[in-house]
Amino acid sequence: MALLPAAGWIAIRQAWLPFGRLAPRRLRYARQHPDVVRHREDGWRFRPGPFPYRGFPEGTVPLPPSQRIRRIGGVVLTVLAVACFVATVVIYFRGSNELAGGFLAATAGLGFLATKVNPEA
Repeated sequence: MALLPAAGWIAIRQAWLPFGRLAPRRLRYARQHPDVVRHREDGWRFRPGPFPYRGFPEGTVPLPPSQRIRRIGGVVLTVLAVACFVATVVIYFRGSNELAGGFLAATAGLGFLATKVNPEA
């Protein structure tokens, strides 16, 4: 019962249910529009992808931003997460379970952030 709204939304978006206002027509309709056909005859092309810097000749569109800062930040957060994990093990075997739990939570948080910051992780 709880999935009924989601199933209805998917059915409307996939045009299984005839609700034209709630489900805009698909891209093939736009490609057949008279203005688009006229522009295509004049030499206009659709953009090749969702990002403006892919598929264009070099120098016509600015390149994407550098990922170096994010990569360095991800590595730093990963190293901190590993250090927190090692500290968790040492503190646990010394007998301070509450402090070890805090370090374990910090390890989980830093590991999660490292996967979100570093684009290659």
